[in-house]
Amino acid sequence: MVSASDFETKVKDQAYLEVYHVHVKTAPQTKAVPLLLQPVLEEFSDVFPATLPPELPPTRSIEHEVVLKPGAQPSNRVPFRLCKVEQDTLEINIFGVPKNDPVTGKFPSRLEWLHSNDPNMPIRWVIDYRLVNAASKVAKIPLPHIEELFDRMEGACVFSILDLASGCHQMRMASSSKQYTAFRINHVIYEWNVAPMVPAGMPGTWTQLMRHLLHKFAFVVVYLDDICIFSQTMAEHAEHLRQVCAVLSENKLYARPDKGDFGQDSVDFLGHTISLQGLHVDVRKTRAIAE
Repeated sequence: MVSASDFETKVKDQAYLEVYHVHVKTAPQTKAVPLLLQPVLEEFSDVFPATLPPELPPTRSIEHEVVLKPGAQPSNRVPFRLCKVEQDTLEINIFGVPKNDPVTGKFPSRLEWLHSNDPNMPIRWVIDYRLVNAASKVAKIPLPHIEELFDRMEGACVFSILDLASGCHQMRMASSSKQYTAFRINHVIYEWNVAPMVPAGMPGTWTQLMRHLLHKFAFVVVYLDDICIFSQTMAEHAEHLRQVCAVLSENKLYARPDKGDFGQDSVDFLGHTISLQGLHVDVRKTRAIAE
């Protein structure tokens, strides 16, 4: 063990032949899936793919729509000049975005890209939606009250957590609204076929879709991408899990296999630990404050 000042002195004196920076990362602990639930997960293995399928989500009754305020005009600014490095990294970024199509024609909106300026970090690009959001009329769809979700789970003994992969990318943009998502890569204009994450009102639209599909289940609570299934017994839980997976499979909605917890007596959900003993703040969320 060496202090920071001693280390700095020895480095200046070239006392070390080699210096390594080691970051120790512990592997996540995978919880065992109870035997009663394993046949359910095998039956609905299509719900838990390693990566999202390349095809577009199915057409559903709920899609994200951009509605402009009366008289509002969306952005169509002259594009910023990009250097060669920025152009190259932007092309890599866009080809990693799912299900965007190059299009031609005139657009009422053409969004621009912004990136972080931290020289110590790789360039991370985001689309600038501020002007389109300012011109949009946002439907007032409230998100669930987290406290009410927790209240509904009171007394449950068995829990499963599902994390829907890339959330809103599993929902289509309304055809009439794609034009307001258009963005430029070099001289090619693209538009979103699936819903991007940043447009105003997106969380509300996704919440509306989840309510439409899962509201009939009294044993399910949903907050954006996170689904919690809760039951009194393991046998009951197997049936509950089967019903939820059947809805997800029918609607081609996919969950992350590495983020799921199944049939546990204690789970982490929305920053809290939930069990038969009650509700507690997840200690991992408060450790930095305590230390």
